[in-house]
Amino acid sequence: VSEHFLRLLGTTREAVIGHTSTELGIWASAEDRERVGQVLAEQNAVYDVEMQFRVRSGDLRDALASFEIVDLGGENCVLTLVQDITERKRAQDELRALYEATTYLFNADSLLSLGEQIVEAVIHEFGKVDCGLMLVDKEHNCMVRLARKGQYSVQTAAPLFLDGAGLVPEAVRTGKMVYAPDVVADERYVSNSPGTRSELVVPLRTRQGVLGVLDLQTETVGAFSERDHRVLTAFAERAAASIESMQLYEELNRHAAELEWRVAQRTAELQRAKDRVEAFLNNSSDAIILMKAGGIIQQTNQAFSQLFGYDRDSILGESLMKFILPEEVTVLMDTFRQVIETEKAIRIDIVARRQSGEMFDTEMVLAPVMEYEGPALN
Repeated sequence: VSEHFLRLLGTTREAVIGHTSTELGIWASAEDRERVGQVLAEQNAVYDVEMQFRVRSGDLRDALASFEIVDLGGENCVLTLVQDITERKRAQDELRALYEATTYLFNADSLLSLGEQIVEAVIHEFGKVDCGLMLVDKEHNCMVRLARKGQYSVQTAAPLFLDGAGLVPEAVRTGKMVYAPDVVADERYVSNSPGTRSELVVPLRTRQGVLGVLDLQTETVGAFSERDHRVLTAFAERAAASIESMQLYEELNRHAAELEWRVAQRTAELQRAKDRVEAFLNNSSDAIILMKAGGIIQQTNQAFSQLFGYDRDSILGESLMKFILPEEVTVLMDTFRQVIETEKAIRIDIVARRQSGEMFDTEMVLAPVMEYEGPALN
């Protein structure tokens, strides 16, 4: 035997030389031993067989083994090569568990739905446990229960304060996993269910800090292994990221809904203002013209059409200068500039011309229309 083989079994050369593998109890499965022996008898070699073997302490290890019959001094012997793959199998098992658990995280459309799926994933993977998901409410210095599932359904309405006693507040404060393998012997434990014998609290951490915890409780003492700790730690990282993204998504939705409501309110206000202006324009006996600063007509009322004899639509985009005498243009343009510069209304008397060519005296008031928090545009 090699030194590596002895270290693997945790034994000594003297303890194994002269003994069969059956006597040493190395084979964890008699069926595996018989199957390998049968193939060796037929083919003289077996390569890369996955099996379990028992070490001196009684623990089981996973191995990848090869066996070959060789002739040593005229005697057939079995040359055995054993590779310990326990850690690799454990990692594969943990990755499988993590993959199966995280597939639950991609089907939620709300924070509540996501919370339900997270605790469902934990229950599916770990079986006879009760799992709760709680979120941190810093504003009220307490934990908010989002979801809970399990075989014996821990139910409690007792408030959990961040600065209070218990395993959950400690996990939030420290940002570390808190485990009580036997809650009866753990002074940190605060009872909330008579059936609980062990409790494991896993913080949900992001770059912003601890946003919540996974609280696992079971009726079995020492129910959670080191493997469970590793899987839950990795799962909690992904769950925390999903919760943070969903919180942001719902916050954006709330903000979008609020903006949409404000836009609707503002649109309604503008429509009401437009309706009032239209009512004023259409019911005024004075001719009213809305113009750009250069005198280009944008809108008129019915009184203008009646006074000047033009159809309202036919004059939109025309210059006001078309409706006054040429010698009055300079006066009108100077008045335009004064109104824009002073942002005050100015009254002038001017001679205007109807569509028929008839001239008539008119009193004109030029007043600025101000853009919100800006200069006069019209």
